[in-house]
Amino acid sequence: MLQHKNYALFWSSDLIASIGRFVREVALYWLAYEITGSAWALGILGFYEATPRLLFGAVGGVIVDRYDRLSLLTGIQFLCCIPVFGIVVLYFLGILEFWHMAPLEPLWATMRSMNPTAGQSILRDLVPESELMSAVSLYSIGFTSPASLAHQSVAC
Repeated sequence: MLQHKNYALFWSSDLIASIGRFVREVALYWLAYEITGSAWALGILGFYEATPRLLFGAVGGVIVDRYDRLSLLTGIQFLCCIPVFGIVVLYFLGILEFWHMAPLEPLWATMRSMNPTAGQSILRDLVPESELMSAVSLYSIGFTSPASLAHQSVAC
């Protein structure tokens, strides 16, 4: 798979983005707990993050089919930076509160809900049909590996 230049670039950039997403998640939950001291706050953020993915995940497939996949993926990655950047700015200004995080998390999750569908649909354009199954498998490993590493480190 990685002998195909465009696939290798896509896969490696998605792997780095996955690591960044999980670092963001750990940092966000850490900050939320540090600010509030409440496990409820973590549950609220988890709910705010999961709900848009459940509601809009299926809609993402329709949108991916109607628009250019590469432009859509680029736009998703760019738009996902905005709420993260907002939290970073508020943190460094020393004014970050939980009520800032609460609306930014569903905003981030809503934008992010289309990414897996768009990512998997572009694979067909990057590798020959005979290697598509292997490309999807490797893409899935890159997508889930940072999650399993993050959950293992939290459990320790």
